[in-house]
Amino acid sequence: MVDRLSLRRLTGEIWLAAPARITRIISCGPHHGKSLLTVLRDVVVGAGNVDVLCLVGRRCENESLIVEAIARDIAIRRRQSFEVRHRGRVGPRMCRIHLLQLLNTEGDVSRSRVVGLTTHALRRETGPARTLNRVEAAVRIERAQILKDTIAHRQTGKKGYWNWDYGNLGPRVAFAWAPNKSEGFLRKLLGSSNKSSIRGGFGIVYDRFGQGVVDEFSGNSFGLTTSLSNPILPLDSLPRLTSVNVIPPSLLQPAPGAPSFPEAIPTMQAIGASDFGSSLDTSLKTPYSYDLDLSVERDLGAGFSLDLAYVGRLSHRLLSSQDVAQPLDLRDKKSGLDYFSAIQPLARLYELQGVTDATFNDSLLSPAVVQYWNDMLQAPINGGAYALGAQTGGCGPNVAASTTDPVLAIFDLFCGVAGVETTALQALDVPFVSGFGNGGIPDATGDPNCGQSGHPLCQYYPVGGPNAFYNQQYTSLFGLRSIGFSNYNALQATLRHQMSHGVQFDLNYTYSKSIDLCSDAERLGNSGSLNFSGGCQMFNAWSPNLFRAVSDFDTTHQVNANWIVDLPFGRSRAIAAHVNRGVDAVIGGWQLSGLFRWTSGFPYTIFNNPADYPTDWYWEGAAMPTVAHVKSGAYHLANGNVNLFPDPATAENVFSPALPGQVGVRNFVRGDGFLGIDLGLSKRWKMPWNENHSLALRWEVFNVTNSTRFDFNDQNSSSASESNNSIAVPNFGNYSHLMTNPRVMQFALRYEF
Repeated sequence: MVDRLSLRRLTGEIWLAAPARITRIISCGPHHGKSLLTVLRDVVVGAGNVDVLCLVGRRCENESLIVEAIARDIAIRRRQSFEVRHRGRVGPRMCRIHLLQLLNTEGDVSRSRVVGLTTHALRRETGPARTLNRVEAAVRIERAQILKDTIAHRQTGKKGYWNWDYGNLGPRVAFAWAPNKSEGFLRKLLGSSNKSSIRGGFGIVYDRFGQGVVDEFSGNSFGLTTSLSNPILPLDSLPRLTSVNVIPPSLLQPAPGAPSFPEAIPTMQAIGASDFGSSLDTSLKTPYSYDLDLSVERDLGAGFSLDLAYVGRLSHRLLSSQDVAQPLDLRDKKSGLDYFSAIQPLARLYELQGVTDATFNDSLLSPAVVQYWNDMLQAPINGGAYALGAQTGGCGPNVAASTTDPVLAIFDLFCGVAGVETTALQALDVPFVSGFGNGGIPDATGDPNCGQSGHPLCQYYPVGGPNAFYNQQYTSLFGLRSIGFSNYNALQATLRHQMSHGVQFDLNYTYSKSIDLCSDAERLGNSGSLNFSGGCQMFNAWSPNLFRAVSDFDTTHQVNANWIVDLPFGRSRAIAAHVNRGVDAVIGGWQLSGLFRWTSGFPYTIFNNPADYPTDWYWEGAAMPTVAHVKSGAYHLANGNVNLFPDPATAENVFSPALPGQVGVRNFVRGDGFLGIDLGLSKRWKMPWNENHSLALRWEVFNVTNSTRFDFNDQNSSSASESNNSIAVPNFGNYSHLMTNPRVMQFALRYEF
């Protein structure tokens, strides 16, 4: 047996240390039986049970950086320490010793946590199948235990992350009919002798989900994530294994302190003024879709056929992200208005019409709005008054020092941070917020005995007191919920020609429209987006349908084609049909193949000023267009830039900032579409000494025309302020990425036998 210290010196190890649990994941040999990516996938599936990853083999040195990056991410997500050690590499024999030592010391193999074992090298070195069978059984047991522990908590009887959905019945119905009319109009339309086929179908299908939801929840939730320092220790200070049954103390996390009772929920201030994270909706339901299709196919003769089809997909209960801690949209019974309806008229005055504190008057608003704010804000008492400009600075010159008008006080508070109304509301509603003192609107009298009987209040909050609008703990809390839907409807036409006379092709056209609330995949979590970082968020959780628009991937028109053409040169062809075999070997037998794809423009969203947060505390939101349509595409400007608009300055004036409660208009403009043409030229020579031997030559060209099509999405940006698709930013509308690749050629010479 080899002692652990010697083994550690010989192997390259990555340690993920967790309290009182050690797991070994071994990949032996040159990675024949199980790829590195498969091993790493098993690490991820381990979800909290994986603590030690040991990779040995020829390729470990080259792949160590990839392994370290993935392991570091796993460690951070699991609140585990991270340490990397490189001590050369180990061959199959040493790997076998390590494996046998593991099995011998762990006892019952059913309790051993062995995942990701490469067995190819072990079969070559060990021979006995008994050891391998034990290991493979351990792998199966481990995976079953992970599923049992992570998804349903069945071993402790705890409730799962969400309830089982037992009503997922997926019926399917289909039919096919080949009409055979011998006379009349239908014979002319459908043909005779089974020249036509009519097919249709309907089905209910369900999506699989769960991994992305759990990853987002465990990686960004309060209490489940933390920051750990990972110091690099010298060799002499590394933890030592003194016994196979004793874990070095330095690898164990200290035990948490005893909780107090009753345990108080940490407030926003205790957490750090403004806290946001992710949560999990326990009422999630399985997403499902209705799939529909109806097609008519007609044989046109001479090898041609035409297929016309309707294809539809109506999806429900799709996972979409909401900010469940978004400030409440409080409704006042007397005025009949909610918060968004009452703040929007004020925002129009100071943001769109230039009204200031000095020029504001209640008569500029409807009586219902005035009533709302009189009912919503605490009134001054005992000679008190609202201090103007005390929290956000107000707006405009010649501002009075105080007022007893609650509407003017609210106007002053919000216009001081125009466009960032969520911050003004936070200053009004949340005490002790960073930058706003005690919160609320301060009293203007400065009475040192404020708050006591017979004296004015110190601050004026909403009538319900602090945290009437905001959650006490979170400014934003994101969660994937089963609230999304999408509709896809398309007309598909295909003209097909079977191989005859050396020609074969398919020509396809699709006219379609896709509408949804969100176009992101579950794996992207609450922050990622196909269109833009955050583009899948419901910027107004109280009115999610405001985000309804064409999908991020919607293309109205698509044309694609593929073909194979035997060139008409050489023996038995139309040109040079009688040449000798030598000439035919040069000019005959060539085949041209190709692919073509063209689409109309992709939709894009124009976002708010990057500094504006009118509706949601975390997300800026989209801008509001003031016209029904704006000309867009890909335009080469005089300054050399390629822009989404022919005149960016004029186009920018078409959009105004979204007001509180508004989410803007998603996917309002269309950019460039896609164009791609790929060609291949090939020839094959049969070898004279054996007809089963041949030599094939192939020349392939991708993007033959070297066409450029521009992508308006800046995939490298993490916020609207770093992208050109937001109003009030430099280079508005400029393209910065291509969706096409430059022309590429490749040659291949292949001998087959």
